Amino acid sequence: MKYLILAGGSGTRLWPLSRNRYPKQFLSLINDKSMLQNTALRVSERGDDIYICTGAGTSHIIRNQIRQIYPDYADSHILLEPIGRNTAPAIAYSCLSFNDDDIVAVLSADAYIAKEAEFNSILTQAAGIAADGYIATLGIVPDSPKTGYGYIKRSEAKIGGGYKVDRFVEKPDLPTAQKYLRDGSYYWNAGIFVFRVSTFWAELSKYAPSIAETSAQLRSKISSGEHITADDYAQYNNISIDYAVMEHSDRIAVVEADVGWNDIGSFKSLYDLLPHNADDNACRISPDKFISIDSQHNCIYGGSRTIVTLGVEHLIIADTPDALLIADTEHSEQIKQAVNILKDQGSPLIDKSVVSHKPWGQVRHLYDADNTEVTQITVSAGCSIPAHYHKWISENITIVSGTAQITINGTKQILNKTESLRCKQNEIHLIANASDKEDLQFIETKTAAHLDKDDIFYV
Repeated sequence: MKYLILAGGSGTRLWPLSRNRYPKQFLSLINDKSMLQNTALRVSERGDDIYICTGAGTSHIIRNQIRQIYPDYADSHILLEPIGRNTAPAIAYSCLSFNDDDIVAVLSADAYIAKEAEFNSILTQAAGIAADGYIATLGIVPDSPKTGYGYIKRSEAKIGGGYKVDRFVEKPDLPTAQKYLRDGSYYWNAGIFVFRVSTFWAELSKYAPSIAETSAQLRSKISSGEHITADDYAQYNNISIDYAVMEHSDRIAVVEADVGWNDIGSFKSLYDLLPHNADDNACRISPDKFISIDSQHNCIYGGSRTIVTLGVEHLIIADTPDALLIADTEHSEQIKQAVNILKDQGSPLIDKSVVSHKPWGQVRHLYDADNTEVTQITVSAGCSIPAHYHKWISENITIVSGTAQITINGTKQILNKTESLRCKQNEIHLIANASDKEDLQFIETKTAAHLDKDDIFYV
């Protein structure tokens, strides 16, 4: 069996205000491993059967993390979406890398599984069902009436170790979710699928022919050695695999799974999983940055700023460089409504983040105006910003920590803490971290008559 991990792509940058922040599988939430690493290690010791579908903008983070656990991991197993187009295109595009006879398990990178041995045993059962020409999905045994999950209703017809699916159900209101829990034949939809690739293509052609046709066109381009562009990929319909196939096909089976599954897609889920202190607060913040007085049962997610709570209970408080979220614990799943409002308002937060990650480090935006931009740039140990120049922009660089080796028009010089230099227009410059052990950090001030984000040319 091969494992396809869906690890997010381009999309709104508001995590933790949405599910797609650069993405949450990169955060070490539960132990010393990231969510992505936990997902991979859960099913594979060697990693040669792991494939990861992600966006091009996050591939360097994926690569770094996966090679921490699998040093020889092949680049060809990282499948890059030029743009994000939902799960149906992501799975279809990824299947172009598999043979028709392959059995593939599709996993999400952001799920927590408490009972890993049981989980792998159930995947093996699902693979047996997939070998008989069905698409098997795992149905998580619900332990509460969750309204933030979709549900799967099983029929009474047995298929191998599972049941034929009666229907998929949208996220219910609370009374309906309570009814499902009492019924006993409903499961949470975990978005975990196992299928033979040929079965997937057959069902996709039947129920989502446009996606199948686009996949065939992309397969032809790949076979010819051509590069898949964003325009090529944009031909895919933006649709989930549930809507495209699962809700229509009569070849779907559900395997009951009581494996301690939790989709860390809300702060309530995060609160349930994180360790709690004596006041029943779950904290993801440095201890010296959180002061709690007469406050219990809260989830605190923070960064560099100090958070103080006074006499509050059952709150989500999440402070990020982009936004501050304050919510009642039971209302945390309504965050999607806030994201939709921001989209309607045309908020720049939808497409931008204060902090952006690069293959060589990260950029934190401090100030931005028509003719001046100030950023704090971190270059990771042993890395460098590739040689480039600007036609209209001048840059002033001041070292905050570490040592930089800067090459300007072929001339090298070393800059230490507090030292500065200016890169003029059209000067080719390369900024390297002179250390292979410590990060380099500097403040960069760009000025121009009018700043143009496209005024950067790599050489």
